[in-house]
Amino acid sequence: RSGNVELEFPRQRPDSWKAFRYSRYSRFQVDRFSVSFSIRDHTYTLFDNYEGEMEPATHEAGITITRSGKTVGEWLCRCPGSGNLRALQSIVPCDQDDVLTGARL
Repeated sequence: RSGNVELEFPRQRPDSWKAFRYSRYSRFQVDRFSVSFSIRDHTYTLFDNYEGEMEPATHEAGITITRSGKTVGEWLCRCPGSGNLRALQSIVPCDQDDVLTGARL
């Protein structure tokens, strides 16, 4: 909400990019990308997924929150616009343990 910060992560700005991880799976007509961070036992994952093989093609973006490995909430953007999560791929470390990344190793 405007003027009321509900979540700030991380609190320390220097080297803050090290607290995030990205995952990506890509092939012809399919691109799944996510950036995640964890606070204690909660993991927040922002995602941007495109499925061009479906009829019609789909594009979903949103956030998933898990607690101790179980999904506690997922919110989709009403109309995925022009996000730029993929630009973080050159800044934040890759999550080698994520299933998206592991699928292409």
